[in-house]
Amino acid sequence: MLIILMLATPVLAQMLIYKEPIGDVAVVELSVPETAKPGDTVPILIVFTSRRDMDFILEICVGYGWGRWTNWTILLNAHLKPLEKKIILHTVTIPEDVETGPMIIWLAIQYTNEECYCVEGDQTYYVYTDRIFTGPYIQGTQPRSETHFIQYSP
Repeated sequence: MLIILMLATPVLAQMLIYKEPIGDVAVVELSVPETAKPGDTVPILIVFTSRRDMDFILEICVGYGWGRWTNWTILLNAHLKPLEKKIILHTVTIPEDVETGPMIIWLAIQYTNEECYCVEGDQTYYVYTDRIFTGPYIQGTQPRSETHFIQYSP
């Protein structure tokens, strides 16, 4: 009876938890499971908290495995209100044929107000920064061994 009870008890996954300031204008908190395997549905929780009265543009992308860096999945591309706290919960299903490698969560953050902006010539732009977080390391298929080199000769 004890063996059956032990088998039926769910095992809670360990979480990777990050808290990253964006200068003095915002804070990003991110939680993602420590482990994942092909076919798993992985929850990604991101809390973005603005600390100043600014306009923000937030883009969140995820990639996984060794060879999938050209087809990032966009989880969010949104314009946030000043002083907004945004809670983003997404799930990503890891493909069965994913190559071994880490899950990467990339946040591209732009912000501006009348006191904080970039200038190029006579144009003003949002300040841009990004943050990259590593999620679970996925044991998938082995990366392709063939390597293609481009030969350059002047």
